[in-house]
Amino acid sequence: MSNNITLVIPTIEEAKTELMGLFSLMYDAYDVEAFPKARDFFTRNNKEIDNFLINDLIRFHMKQYLLDCGIFAEDDIDPLANNGIALKYKGYHIRVLKADHSYLPFPSVSDTKKQFYNQQLSFYQILNASEDDLGNRFTRPNILILWEPNGNSYSYVTLYIACPKTCGKYPFSMDTHFFGAVKHPATTVQTDMFADVEDELGIEKKPDLPKGEHKDDDNDLYNLRRED
Repeated sequence: MSNNITLVIPTIEEAKTELMGLFSLMYDAYDVEAFPKARDFFTRNNKEIDNFLINDLIRFHMKQYLLDCGIFAEDDIDPLANNGIALKYKGYHIRVLKADHSYLPFPSVSDTKKQFYNQQLSFYQILNASEDDLGNRFTRPNILILWEPNGNSYSYVTLYIACPKTCGKYPFSMDTHFFGAVKHPATTVQTDMFADVEDELGIEKKPDLPKGEHKDDDNDLYNLRRED
């Protein structure tokens, strides 16, 4: 048996599909548990939201929600700010962190996170490596799930998925195999339902008119346009 293990990097769509169950849980965790309980803490104490404290409260309640759902999640503690959650899911070693301006947060002085960004294999990945008939071994890469609230209100969240590639001494040294937002399942379901209705009624979507132009059509169901 070979001691070498090859990382199999999926496409972003493949990773989204494989991890969609986890993303659904995480959106539920934020909407149902983490944000309401974090907000209630400040409401009960008649205090304005503290952006540093609420991040830790959200992380704590998200972790508890995942644990209650049977996902093994643990604190991912950094010497500085931006503590996160570490978990294992479907062969992936995943870290959940708060996004930094809609992108990956720089690990700074955390050697552990830099190793993660540089795809250093964990014992979990080695243990879960698959093997082909020739004895070649394969495993899944480290994955980052980033969460970003809508400004200071924190009333809703956007989740991102990233597969880090390299990370050096400075932020500009960070690179990824892929990075992108993952839509809220409720949005995806509504879009799919709308598409099903279109198909059933035989409606063909018309191309967008140039900006400033408008065409009246009493039978045009797209006068009410949806925003993706």
